Amino acid sequence: MERNKICLRDYSQRNDAVVTQNSPKVSVVLPTYNGAKYIRQSIDSCLKQTYSNIELIIVDDGSTDETFEIIDSYEDKRIKFIEHKKNRGLPHALNTGFKNATGEYLTWTSDDNYYAREAIEVMVKTLDNNKKIDFIYSNYWYIDGEGNKVKAVNRNPAEVLKMGNYLGPCFLYRRKVYLEVGEFDSDYRFVEDYEYWLRVRQKFLMCKIDEYLYYYRRHNSSITARYGMEKINKQRDRVRRKYFRVYARCFWDAKRHFKEKEYCKAMKLIVKSLFFNPLYFKAWVLFTFLLFTFFRRWLYRLKRAILR
Repeated sequence: MERNKICLRDYSQRNDAVVTQNSPKVSVVLPTYNGAKYIRQSIDSCLKQTYSNIELIIVDDGSTDETFEIIDSYEDKRIKFIEHKKNRGLPHALNTGFKNATGEYLTWTSDDNYYAREAIEVMVKTLDNNKKIDFIYSNYWYIDGEGNKVKAVNRNPAEVLKMGNYLGPCFLYRRKVYLEVGEFDSDYRFVEDYEYWLRVRQKFLMCKIDEYLYYYRRHNSSITARYGMEKINKQRDRVRRKYFRVYARCFWDAKRHFKEKEYCKAMKLIVKSLFFNPLYFKAWVLFTFLLFTFFRRWLYRLKRAILR
């Protein structure tokens, strides 16, 4: 495979996936940077899907490890290989990949995560059968560095994007989404996906599939582990300031704390939300729930004190 070019190679070993004549092509972009440790599993999970009408666009963002040699070992005409001579960052790698995508449906994955074998098929069928939906996403599994399941993650409706980047790593969307929304913004490093999803939600219908179709790996070399949540959260807050007013941010933060049973934090934030917008009905509803919660807890403590 010649470096620094898009490389196509003939597929030498067919798997048992079946594609009908009218099956839409799915473009999967796989950006990687020094991902040699896990990238083979990520590539295999794409190529061995039950839905085989895919193109896998691997963008090597200036790796210095054995990543290229691993990619070069594959002989599959569905693989496109693109290499950045220098590391330019994830947003640029994604943009490079999607510029070269030809599929009707688009998605991207990471070099340390992998799909369930039926993931693409399930998502394609969902979009095919629901023409009004433009973007779908699914539940997923947290796994450790060895690939052991740690936790099942059940995603919420797309409205939770107002709280933060809670959409998840498994998704599929129509080409028209990309054509209208455009590229990932490199100014929002670490949260480029979150900023993109908020732009998508402004114009398109996003819906969840209630199935577990992806394996998301937590390990010491991940972006979160390397750069820390503090830096990532600062970027997330920049995105939220761009798209949401103060009263809305306070409300959704209060709602998150309420769900986590951090009622005092929730009350402070909901009061702040009402200060900036006294007519915000949703804030008054949550404020009422909080008052009821505090009253119920007070009664419980009073009852315990009397019975002692």
